[in-house]
Amino acid sequence: MGYRRKYQIGSITEGVGELDQGKLPKLLELKYHNLNDAVAELGTVKGIKQIFIDFQKYLYSTSEEIA
Repeated sequence: MGYRRKYQIGSITEGVGELDQGKLPKLLELKYHNLNDAVAELGTVKGIKQIFIDFQKYLYSTSEEIA
């Protein structure tokens, strides 16, 4: 269990860094080519940010928390 647990914790730590909110504008530009197109497609900046945060909560939650 020790190795597996350590690996899982390391992966989550690295994943959290990859989904840092500071990277959100760049991720949106990669997908939509500019922020205006992202807002036109997804809604308000506040709404996009909330979706991003909620996705992270879902991604890093346990199966018991989802059920």
